[in-house]
Formats: sequence, structure tokens, C-alpha cells
Amino acid sequence: MRLNFAYDAGEGRRAVTATPADLAAWEKKHRKPFTALANEPYIGEWAWLAWHVSKRLGHHDLATDRFLDVLVEVEPGGEQDPPTSGREAASDD
Repeated sequence: MRLNFAYDAGEGRRAVTATPADLAAWEKKHRKPFTALANEPYIGEWAWLAWHVSKRLGHHDLATDRFLDVLVEVEPGGEQDPPTSGREAASDD
């Protein structure tokens, strides 16, 4: 399962794809299935997923709270970024 979405953290809109690893981290952090993103769309949960995916892709090295301070927009959908290999997973911050 992959989930495409877009976010803007003050440097322009980016389309990204959450991988199974990102979705599993989201489930661990929020203690519910990732399907809750569609059924109970809390902005804070989408923002956390944007932080996690963008950190894993190397788009930033910000702590969660700092990323939320600069986050302008996050929304489901968008085109997928090209696959990135060799990136470490983001922490469970």
C-alpha cells in the first residue's frame, strides 16, 4: 500500500508517496490503522505523516514541532515523487 499526498513547508508544494514503512510508523505513533486517515482526517495526523515522509526522503532535518511551525499545507492526492533508494527511515518523533 502506498499513499500519495502533497505538502508545502514554505519551500513550495511537493508531491510525495508514503510507503508501507511510513504508514506502519504512523500506525505505531497514532495507535490506529492508517485507514483512519480517510475515515477520521485530523490535520495533525496528516501533518505528522508529511513530516515523516519528507524527513525520510531527505527534504529536511527538522524536529516534528519545527516542521509543523513551517507547514503551510498538506492534502491527500498529488503525483508521486520518483523513488528514492538508500534513505534511512525517519525517527518515531
